[in-house]
Amino acid sequence: MKLTSIAKALQLELVGNGEVEITTVSSIHSASGKSIVFVEDEKALPEALRSRAGALVSGEFAKSS
Repeated sequence: MKLTSIAKALQLELVGNGEVEITTVSSIHSASGKSIVFVEDEKALPEALRSRAGALVSGEFAKSS
């Protein structure tokens, strides 16, 4: 499923490439380019940004990064 469709269905703000194809939900450590990862807090954000994840779901704290 394209990231654009996921963001629309979940009413999320999309920043970046909405054409990314997402096939799985993963942890930061097991993410691939087709994974979406939930970033729980600010402390986990740097590691999530360095991960192989195709997309991240995060809170407002990520807007300044």
